[in-house]
Formats: sequence, C-alpha cells, structure tokens
Amino acid sequence: MKYKIVGLLEHYNKILYLDVDMFINGSLDKLFESDKPVWQGVHNFKERLITWKSIPKNLEEYYLRDIKSFKHYIKPNSGLLYFTDVIDHKKAIQDARRFICDLIDYYSSMLDELSITFMLGKQNIEPDYLDNTIYNVLPYKKLTTIVKLYISIGILNHRKIQ
Repeated sequence: MKYKIVGLLEHYNKILYLDVDMFINGSLDKLFESDKPVWQGVHNFKERLITWKSIPKNLEEYYLRDIKSFKHYIKPNSGLLYFTDVIDHKKAIQDARRFICDLIDYYSSMLDELSITFMLGKQNIEPDYLDNTIYNVLPYKKLTTIVKLYISIGILNHRKIQ
C-alpha cells in the first residue's frame, strides 16, 4: 500500500515514489524544492468518499468532521508521489490504517489513494498538485518535458486459439 511510503520519513526528510512505468528524462530539482507533499490530483476526496460507494452515515461523518477544508483535497491518481517531513509520519500511518480498516468492506479500489488524502487532511496539510504538461502523470499527455508514463501493449500469447 502506497500510504506506507510516509513511514520512510522516519529516516529521510523527502521521499519520491515512482511507479515502475515512469521514465525520468529531465531534472527533478524543482520538484525537490517543494516543502509540501506533491502529486497529480484527479478527484475530490469528499465526492469520492460519499458518492462513489454507499458507506454508513456514521463513518462518513467521522471521516469528514475533523477536516477543515476537505472540499479542496484532491486524492492522488498518479505513479509519482512526493512526501516531505512536514507530515507526522507515525500519526499519518495510524490514521491511514484505521481509515482502510473501517472502509475496506465498502471499497474494492481507491482506498489507498483515499487514505493518503485522509492522512494529510487530518493534519491539515494540503498538497501541491503536479502540472501534467511537465510531469506526465494521469491523464496521459504526449508532450511532457520531464517525467513520461511508459505505456506498452505486448502480445501475451502469440498462439492461435483452436
């Protein structure tokens, strides 16, 4: 689960996570200048939490009540995640685990991304969002300058089906 990456903040002050299908073809210096977490955001957290699946009202209220400006929090949807030591990593992991345990019966996907957003929102840390014309993360753009998403479709089985 990607949320566990923040546990590395115990030993490092900045962490960059890249999915295996990402190519770096330029400098990431500007990214490392940020003091805040950074990712490509796609969907509003609150919208995804309460409209994507039907969860019990008590869980919905619990997970939204302490977050002051959750309408602005966008869940990550990319293979590039950048975290910094502004995060209380121990509390973040604890919050993410509880979130996942409480909601795992209601979601078959997206929990990891929602939990990352929740653990930062719980600490009132809003991330910066990547410009996908520079960092080619979802949605896919061909004309990016630094990070490229490698997409290939290979032949899985070249034998004819009889």
